[in-house]
Amino acid sequence: MRKLIFLSACVVLCATSADAATWIARCNDGQHLQYNQTVGGGGILYLWTTDGVIPGTGTQMAVLKQTSLSATAICGTVTGNPTLPGGAPLTQLCANKAKGTITIKWQSPIAPAAIKEGLFCKANVTIN
Repeated sequence: MRKLIFLSACVVLCATSADAATWIARCNDGQHLQYNQTVGGGGILYLWTTDGVIPGTGTQMAVLKQTSLSATAICGTVTGNPTLPGGAPLTQLCANKAKGTITIKWQSPIAPAAIKEGLFCKANVTIN
């Protein structure tokens, strides 16, 4: 029964995201982070250790939802993160294909118009 439920879930997920592009951004400067974001859907943040607990793979650390998309960048916020009045995300993770970066955006709850963005890492960014 568990296998049937699992297979049914896989079929539904594959059918709903088959046409959606997925951005994959993986740090290439020594940081151990990978950010995957499906256009119009969910995202996953992966982290991994340097001691090779599971060599070559990351551990899923957070689920994200897309917040913005342009021709060169996609952003998402961790599901359950606080929002500002009006629903804007307090923090966002962004992958920029043109710049080859992963950045973190932050908005102050006191002055929400002032968005700050800082470099997290240089990254290989691909769209599949």
